[in-house]
Amino acid sequence: MMLDRRVGALQMRGASAAVSSEKKRSLREGRKRLEAWASICSLRENYSPQSNLSERSGGLSWCKLKEAITYINDNLDKNLKLTEIAAVVEISPYYFARLFKQSMGMPPHQYVSNRRIEQAKALLENTNLPIAEVASSVGFTSQSHFTNVFRKLTGITPKAYKHTPQKDNL
Repeated sequence: MMLDRRVGALQMRGASAAVSSEKKRSLREGRKRLEAWASICSLRENYSPQSNLSERSGGLSWCKLKEAITYINDNLDKNLKLTEIAAVVEISPYYFARLFKQSMGMPPHQYVSNRRIEQAKALLENTNLPIAEVASSVGFTSQSHFTNVFRKLTGITPKAYKHTPQKDNL
């Protein structure tokens, strides 16, 4: 009985370490992409004759967009609220949502859902965590909500995704 508890505790520690490692790897990759994108945008803003294109078209400035996306990516596992994200870039939630959609082509909540599902896919591919734990680690409060969002965005359930040999097209 005592041995079973120790084995269970060791398995939980291993699973927890795997989640932590995968989250860090995913965040590092996301940050690298974001930094590269920000560099390109900065060059475009500074050296393009149409340097203020984002402001003229009504979207967020590149600096504010980068701040918002970085905040979102760093806090995917939390219950993100529009008011919190808007506060990071120091504008009203309504105005932020409108400008974010103009800049990204989707509302903030959809961007957050997409990022959470990307991170969940990586966890499903690279760990043996139960689906409920994957859901929790990417910020969903219930497995059923996670499953519904996952199916809506990928076309299959998390369980089916986990057991699919080729995941490149999903």
